[in-house]
Amino acid sequence: MKKEKLKIGLINLGIMILSLILILVLCEIAFRIAFKKTMVLFPRYQTDVRYGDFTIRRVKPNMKYIHRSYDGVFDFVSNNKGFRNNKDIDYKNNSNELRILCLGDSHVLGYEVKQSQVFTTIIEKIFKVKNINTVAINSGVSGFGTAEELVLLENEGYKYRPNFVVLGFYCNDFRNNMISNLYKIDSNSLVINSYTYIPGTKIQNIIYKYKIFQILGENSYLYAYFFNTIWHNVKKYRYRKIENKKEDILTEYVNEKRREFPKYDIQLMKNLICRINNICKKNNFKLIILDIPRPTLESSIPNELVEYFKNNCDTLFYAPSLKKDFESLPKVHVEHGHRHISEETHNLFAQKISNYIIECINESNYSQKQN
Repeated sequence: MKKEKLKIGLINLGIMILSLILILVLCEIAFRIAFKKTMVLFPRYQTDVRYGDFTIRRVKPNMKYIHRSYDGVFDFVSNNKGFRNNKDIDYKNNSNELRILCLGDSHVLGYEVKQSQVFTTIIEKIFKVKNINTVAINSGVSGFGTAEELVLLENEGYKYRPNFVVLGFYCNDFRNNMISNLYKIDSNSLVINSYTYIPGTKIQNIIYKYKIFQILGENSYLYAYFFNTIWHNVKKYRYRKIENKKEDILTEYVNEKRREFPKYDIQLMKNLICRINNICKKNNFKLIILDIPRPTLESSIPNELVEYFKNNCDTLFYAPSLKKDFESLPKVHVEHGHRHISEETHNLFAQKISNYIIECINESNYSQKQN
């Protein structure tokens, strides 16, 4: 009798499990059909890292992973420092390399762009043809603002002794600076407000210990829907809590609706850019600012800051000045998903940056043998 009940119980349990699996499969199929063009599978793979006295985010080191969207499948590789580079990079430059440190958010990191097509990878290829041993360090992190980029440069990036620093600037950097709350303005001076900003890293440190979450994150639309919904609601809450505003905050990527910014935000940005420029001058790094265009091809830099940016870097690649170049491309931004800049735009930026660096090399009679 007991065996019969146990048998029936196991059969019922099996039926329940199979039913649940069937329901999940059907839901997955339904989500793929319903959100085929709009859903993205972009797991972040971020963890916390200590840079000097600061604790901020970086991409998990030594990772190989993929992103999926309607536009394609995009491969990622991170080195032992979490940079999107195929090889580890020592602080000490034993090979007498030309070094380019690239700072920025998901546009610089290269969301929706394959590893081989990110502008840092292309720059290395361009200089390889010219027999110049070059390393372009891609330290971009999705969600970074100028404040986090300053922390990285001042406490970690300078150790690599780059010849050039490329700062990718996008319009949502204003918002991300406010969210991170790392710096504030006090009597017109930039002061540290907090030493820690690690949103979402604690939960990621836990779940990504288990391979199943990486598999789901890279393949399941159903999982991505619920994970992304929770993530974006947390982001909106954090922003509204810090700024106490009621505007509709969607994603950190390209849906920045503002065209004008409060005076405080402008002043904070000025001080951050000035600090980055001063660090570069102090260390004899040439600073290149890359104005990443909005989907409308407008500049990410507010009109009142254009001259300030130009005066606080060695060169500014200003989006309106590149309008003809952008119009010649098949597409400037990826059509669906989060509409990051396309691989064609990465290629254009690689050419522009490389040409500028070559001009600098020629002016300084720089010579280098291939290692």
